[in-house]
Amino acid sequence: MNLLDLPTESIVNILLYLPYNDIISICRSNKQLSDICRLEYLWVQKVEKDFETSKAEFYKDLMGTSPSQRYLQIYRSKNPEYSTVFWVRLNESEDESEDDLEELEIITSEDPVYDKILSLAPKIRKGDLIDTEGYRGTGLWYFDGDSFIKTKGEYGYFLPEEAWGMVDRYGLDFFSEDQGAEWILLPKDATVTVNSEAIDPEEKALFLRPENSEDTQNIIVNGKLYRNVIQELY
Repeated sequence: MNLLDLPTESIVNILLYLPYNDIISICRSNKQLSDICRLEYLWVQKVEKDFETSKAEFYKDLMGTSPSQRYLQIYRSKNPEYSTVFWVRLNESEDESEDDLEELEIITSEDPVYDKILSLAPKIRKGDLIDTEGYRGTGLWYFDGDSFIKTKGEYGYFLPEEAWGMVDRYGLDFFSEDQGAEWILLPKDATVTVNSEAIDPEEKALFLRPENSEDTQNIIVNGKLYRNVIQELY
């Protein structure tokens, strides 16, 4: 049976048991499902189910926010599984080469500066970033759990493709809004279509905050739909 053949209540009951990002992906695939995703009571019930949270908390800060965004706000407050940006100030050492990051693309445990970064950001987790410059995305490094990988592009606006694993697990909303990076590079081996047309993913990226764009398209990456924008690496 096709999902769309079911009554709205039955579809809502199915969506309640899916992760947030899967719900958003499904609802972007069809206008009827999109309308269901705008139903306030869907998100009220999901908040109650997922977080044992009262309706009063859901409605407390709802003004000016869509029901799905309100769910995401509560999700983040209850579950800190999203990225953090750590400001890391590397003071010059007696050995100038120790803190020279300009020539590096990746920082591993074999580099002298690696332990210094960990001492300055002891709570860093896989998926977090460090910012060593604090200027227009320069000096941003993505932490993959083992190494620090320099962000790409003229000002470091592009997260490396290694960060895509976090998108697969948590979705684009995993990444903090207070970072300089704006895009995330697609994996080179990804299968990608834009409005049903296959494209080469090499040096292509998705926007981290597509809700701020008016030029979104239907982009499918490895079978998952994103209403987003494709950008070439610059």
